[in-house]
Amino acid sequence: MSILKADILSFVNEALVESYSGTQLDEAIKSCLADLSDANLLSAQDAHVLTVGDKSFAMPDDFKEEVSVTPSLNSVDCDVLMPFPGGLKELKDLAASTSTPRYYLIYNKTMYLDCAASSAFTITTEYYKFHADTADTIEFGYEFTNVIKFGTAYFKALFRKKSSYIQIWRPIYEEAKAKRIALVPQQPHIVRG
Repeated sequence: MSILKADILSFVNEALVESYSGTQLDEAIKSCLADLSDANLLSAQDAHVLTVGDKSFAMPDDFKEEVSVTPSLNSVDCDVLMPFPGGLKELKDLAASTSTPRYYLIYNKTMYLDCAASSAFTITTEYYKFHADTADTIEFGYEFTNVIKFGTAYFKALFRKKSSYIQIWRPIYEEAKAKRIALVPQQPHIVRG
């Protein structure tokens, strides 16, 4: 079940004793969704097929931070790639003697590998993502309904500079957000060398 914008609108109107309609809450909803995204609560997976000679590829637009990077050859997973400890120049200068990448570096939303592909293989990246910049499609699950309602009420009060409502809704939102964050299992990060 998805979270409906109409339900958020109804709640905020009642909570702030207002009569907002249409897109009047969009900025508050988007601010709440962005705030929740900062807590690494949304993740995705992306696969890129590399052909012979490929050494880099663009990351998805919603990419925030990698969780793991795994190559696979003929549908068989290989060892997880490790983040390159140096910078982009050092990675490009690296004369890799292997035909299978061991390291990667993400710079300006592009993933660079330490060697060019000697055969076709797939790189699967699990990553934390940003919520899309829209109030019409909410990617968080139904269990986030109250957090998003409370957060939208708080952000709308903040934008309207209604200090009495800010004092009410900020602690309620922060507590609900903290409880929801505690219940979501965080994916382990790659061990950085």
